[in-house]
Amino acid sequence: MTTGTVRINQQALQTLRELAGQRGISMSSLLEEVIENQRRADLLAEANAAYSALQADAQARQELQEERDAWDVTLPDGLGEQ
Repeated sequence: MTTGTVRINQQALQTLRELAGQRGISMSSLLEEVIENQRRADLLAEANAAYSALQADAQARQELQEERDAWDVTLPDGLGEQ
């Protein structure tokens, strides 16, 4: 595993120690978790912005609905209920 050094101020370091201690995990593990959570939050924010833009564009919204309608006919694939 490759490692690196990140400089943070004393207050942030103390907070990191406290949070990691409360959770019973290492500071490195906590940082990895926080980074992954932020990555996911950013991805969700981007998806929400794109969806909002889609909802504001009537033509794009109609095209999406037409595509969904076309895919909906593929659901009854003849396999029957199992």
